[in-house]
Amino acid sequence: MITYEQVKKVRKGSSPEIQMFAYWLYGFKPVLNCVVEIGVSTGASASVWQQFLAPDGIFIGVDIDLYDPTQGLFSPMKKTVERFKDDSRMKFVIGNSQLPNTFDKVKIC
Repeated sequence: MITYEQVKKVRKGSSPEIQMFAYWLYGFKPVLNCVVEIGVSTGASASVWQQFLAPDGIFIGVDIDLYDPTQGLFSPMKKTVERFKDDSRMKFVIGNSQLPNTFDKVKIC
């Protein structure tokens, strides 16, 4: 289980909202088996979810394709995917969350 000191360390340099989110989760002390986040962007909240994820849990982050101008805003998703590549529990789906084929990719939980 994550300690209070670990929560403080993980959140240094993050926005006040992300810090509050980490402490809020810490208060509940959940053991999360499956988390799906739509709109991963920089991965700030993904790093919080990661800390509370069960050893055999899975996180699925969904965001648009960075390089496809038809999908809207540019995001730093590529850096986010790279940052979590060594944790097999962290999975990412690049696609539009409003499309059925993206939903099909996420249905693994």
